[in-house]
Amino acid sequence: MKSLSEDTLIRLIQCGSQPAFGELLRRYRGLIRFQMTGLGTRSLEHDDLMQVATLAFHKAAFTFDPGRGGSFRSFATLAVERAAWTAIKMALRQKHRALNEAASLSQPIEGDDRVLADMLPGSMEQEPCTVLISREVFARKLDAVRRGSQLERAVAIGLADGQSYLEIADKLGRSPKTVDNAAQRMRQRLAKAA
Repeated sequence: MKSLSEDTLIRLIQCGSQPAFGELLRRYRGLIRFQMTGLGTRSLEHDDLMQVATLAFHKAAFTFDPGRGGSFRSFATLAVERAAWTAIKMALRQKHRALNEAASLSQPIEGDDRVLADMLPGSMEQEPCTVLISREVFARKLDAVRRGSQLERAVAIGLADGQSYLEIADKLGRSPKTVDNAAQRMRQRLAKAA
């Protein structure tokens, strides 16, 4: 492939030859890199620009018509340059601002081994209907707790705080069996609310 002329490589590319494209790209990679030097922006990295340029170069090789006059080099240079500027303009649009300035949930936190997603409560992959149903169930359970007696509510709060039956009984001045009965009634009420 190295000995083939540029025109022959282009004809092979237009017939679907990947090795021919690889050889043509090898010949022009330096020029493409030179064209992309310094064009990267905060919202469009150099690697992304190189990818855009490579795709534009492939399209230029595939669509180039030697019968229309002009050299492939000029045609490819112009195609790559236009594709790069189009990508830069699109990256700088205000509609992409939120994405370009957003914090990545998978990027490690400075000075910590965790990522931001690890610090968020619950699953981020919940569907809206699941969230709505969860809120309705929560509202019913909260209502069930409110309908409980003062003793049942105090026991439920104590259990939610991680206290044992004995600790709750001491705090409320009741027997552990009374605390157990109140907890059973609250559990039954919560089970019916679900």
